[in-house]
Amino acid sequence: MSITIDIAVLCWIAFVVYWAINWKNSKPSKLRPDRKVPLRIIGIAIVTIFLLYRFLLGKSMRIGPHIMWFLSRPTILPLAVFGDLLTVAGVTVAIIARHTLADNWSSKPDIKKGHELVTTGVYSVVRHPIYTGMLMMSIGAVCDLQSMVSLIILAIALVVILTRIPKEERFMTQTFPDQYPAYKKHTNALIPFVW
Repeated sequence: MSITIDIAVLCWIAFVVYWAINWKNSKPSKLRPDRKVPLRIIGIAIVTIFLLYRFLLGKSMRIGPHIMWFLSRPTILPLAVFGDLLTVAGVTVAIIARHTLADNWSSKPDIKKGHELVTTGVYSVVRHPIYTGMLMMSIGAVCDLQSMVSLIILAIALVVILTRIPKEERFMTQTFPDQYPAYKKHTNALIPFVW
């Protein structure tokens, strides 16, 4: 059993559990009726992480040598350790960002009652630090697992993040027409000092 894979899996589970616990801790929406916590989705996410963990470690299924290249274990230990550090940093950034948003958070762009533009804490560095944290976690998984599966997960994460950011940027500009453009001038979207 690789301790590096255990750390990465625990970080992803911590991410999902934190979101599950804090799902309803947000202001009521002006646009949509309150939604119930999607326990089904959270349960599926936790089970999926657990099954991937079991499958990647080969504990519950026999893995033939012909597909080991696809589901390989870490072979370069320093890269795996770097991946763990990046994953831990990523989950930390995402959780701090979610905590900073507090009751202004929502799973989809939404106007809350008493909505405020948050520009402090990690939001003073990047406009989408939750996505920054998720990207760090995904890159960390690639370094940690060193497999095609982790590259596929990274590609999916990139598509989701790069699709959502422009939509959220438009929504925030419409919601805060004076504040948001000024905020955009002195912060990057996703990667500090880069983009």
